[in-house]
Amino acid sequence: MRLTNQRFSRSARVCFPLIIVFTACSSGTEPAPSTQQLDAAALAARFGPVAEALQAPPLQSLRDLAIPMYLSGIEMHALAVHFPGRTLEWNQETTRYVESNRAGAPEDGLRAILYAIDAVSGLPALPLSEVGALDLFVLSRPDRPDSSALRFVVRGPGPGGVIYADFTAKTVDFISESAIIAGYVTSGATRLDFAIPYHIVFQGPVYFGGLGHPSGTFEAAPQNLRFVNDVTLLEDRGNFFDFAAQFVVDARMAVSNDSLALSGTLTIPDDGALHETLTLKVNGSEFGTLESTGSIETFRASNGQALGLDGQNALRVLAETLFSIGLNIEFPTLVIFYCGC
Repeated sequence: MRLTNQRFSRSARVCFPLIIVFTACSSGTEPAPSTQQLDAAALAARFGPVAEALQAPPLQSLRDLAIPMYLSGIEMHALAVHFPGRTLEWNQETTRYVESNRAGAPEDGLRAILYAIDAVSGLPALPLSEVGALDLFVLSRPDRPDSSALRFVVRGPGPGGVIYADFTAKTVDFISESAIIAGYVTSGATRLDFAIPYHIVFQGPVYFGGLGHPSGTFEAAPQNLRFVNDVTLLEDRGNFFDFAAQFVVDARMAVSNDSLALSGTLTIPDDGALHETLTLKVNGSEFGTLESTGSIETFRASNGQALGLDGQNALRVLAETLFSIGLNIEFPTLVIFYCGC
């Protein structure tokens, strides 16, 4: 399912009205400029499985339910005192997670059930349809308040559900509010490993890499893809309940003999359809641009003409890959780990 057809949860406006600036660049020495034409079909084939892994239904559900979880007490401080082995399920009457009698939660962790999301409300759709579960494990040391650590395991439905993601958020420096998210997402066939340092400025931005800190690193196998990124999250200082977020993307990576640069935005309004733009440059020359609002897409090539189907598909999967990192990994981790720290 396309990223732009997914409605970002309305409930997210309670905690994070954000403008998000996302910058990625290649690591190491970039290849020398090449005069060869981009193989757009091959590029889409390499990145498509990565985007698919990042957009697994349980990860998309986690994105939309992160704020309802936080409001239900599923956050770092509360988890530190919760008894292990509990399962929490959605209660439609209270629109909160509540403890259930369901067995199967990990003995040393807390389990929250994940559900298919209603496109209008941004909350679990009725009748409830389970798409998986989030298992949370507090790894902090009781004698070290600066050692906050929380492991996220996102799995499919049913006993022994397939694991789609396993990563840990850990405090690096309590005073400077520096932390790191490290782990992976996987579709089974494709695995994306990442290590994302972040730093929080009091009443200011959140930096995922940058600001004198190392950049986040991403490696996909078996695609043999690697890129690094810096992400800055800026809080909207306007009406706290008028939620809107914007991802401004400036990405660079080396693929085969080509140097790729991408720039664009993903705007998430409080109401209405998402708006997305992305421009791809290959070896310094513009290749094409994607612009979409809701389900309406337009493409143009560097000469202003229509972009071929292979080029269109390549732009789609590149946008899905880059934006899904912020939406489905960094955002819910920030809400559940940092908001409760």
